[in-house]
Amino acid sequence: MKEQAVLRQAALEYLERDRPLHMDMLEPIRRGQAEILKAGPGGVLIYETRSRTHMLSAESLEAGKALCCRVEQPYLFVAHDRENAEYFRGKYGFQTAQECWAAAYLGNVALPVPRDMEIRRLGEEYFEIINANYSTFSGEEYIRDRIREGVMQGAFRNGVLLGFAGMHPEGSVGMLEVLPEYRRQGAATALMAAMVNFCLERGCVPFSQIFAGNEASLGLHRKMGFSIAQRPMYWVMNND
Repeated sequence: MKEQAVLRQAALEYLERDRPLHMDMLEPIRRGQAEILKAGPGGVLIYETRSRTHMLSAESLEAGKALCCRVEQPYLFVAHDRENAEYFRGKYGFQTAQECWAAAYLGNVALPVPRDMEIRRLGEEYFEIINANYSTFSGEEYIRDRIREGVMQGAFRNGVLLGFAGMHPEGSVGMLEVLPEYRRQGAATALMAAMVNFCLERGCVPFSQIFAGNEASLGLHRKMGFSIAQRPMYWVMNND
């Protein structure tokens, strides 16, 4: 217990230096869903238990190698700099180091949802429409799991579903899709506001990862008051 307390303190001291970049590590630690494997002035390595992901932030490639020296073959791997991402992609034989921009909502004020829209939790009856419209990092079982967890929210107007959003297992806000016929009607803003409020109500910090090149999503996050990290982070994985 004492060793874990020391590791936790060292991890928090390191990660808190850049909260937007490291919120994907800070929140699992705070929520008790992370094993802190190594932590010190050279960086932090954790294992996020819900998504089965090793997450690394290191001062240098040499520090990253030292932190991960006992990691044999991770299921998923996250690095918070390009050099470590590319090195571990090659070492572990992953296909992709997907560049993302980390974003975190660091305020504590709930965001307004347009009055003409209703936000509802989506149940199993909406599986088919979610499955037909969301394809990023998903499969049928993944979507069913998110529905069972109660984290899928839908935006409705006059009883009609306009779009949906949810949370990934490690706690990030995402899965946001507006159905094609209802785009540019404010549904994305309503859904993002609803997800921020959903997190705040549960005492969680809302955070996201945005694929590099998705300028529309970056703009939406900025408009909603999210802080964007100054450098990208990387999901190291296989495409399938």
